[in-house]
Amino acid sequence: MSRSVIFTDDALEILLSIKNYIAGEWGSRQADKFLMRVDKVLKLTAENPYMYKVHQLRKLFEKA
Repeated sequence: MSRSVIFTDDALEILLSIKNYIAGEWGSRQADKFLMRVDKVLKLTAENPYMYKVHQLRKLFEKA
């Protein structure tokens, strides 16, 4: 059962702030890679919400 991922305004603002920080520190290519990784993890999680435990998701985002 696939779920939807919905960003709150605050969550979207934080995500864009992180992207801008990464772009400023390491360039737009790295920022794009970060967003692609976030997108991939969110799509996988939406398709199978129980595939990760909470602590596994935290580690995935720390690596991204």
